Amino acid sequence: MIDVTFHDAAGRIAQIARLRNVDDANATALALGRFWVPGRADLAADYVDVVAGTILPRPAIPSLPAAGTVPLAIDLSVYPSGSVVSVLSEAGDALTISDMGQTLNLTGPGLYTVAVDPPFPHLPVQEVIPVD
Repeated sequence: MIDVTFHDAAGRIAQIARLRNVDDANATALALGRFWVPGRADLAADYVDVVAGTILPRPAIPSLPAAGTVPLAIDLSVYPSGSVVSVLSEAGDALTISDMGQTLNLTGPGLYTVAVDPPFPHLPVQEVIPVD
């Protein structure tokens, strides 16, 4: 028996399986339209480096502040280019920012749900931030 991880061309993990042998892995990959590497990955935390053919942990990005005071400024330049930041206030106001050269300014008190969706393979972050 062998553990195998199936992935797409970018390295996103699609499925993990325990199969009898390499022939079964090849047949399953062909049926799924996927590639495979030996080993067992964590679907949420890993990706496949398609050049090296290895399972690696997805890189983390900086965390968001857990709380703050008005005005709370969050420097978005620390996040990878191509990231998208989504903000939802408790009042229901929504904002999306794709220019990581900007600063996110939370100017009123309340709860803000802030999510950073970076390009693959980075891991996203989300935080509910109370601002006093």
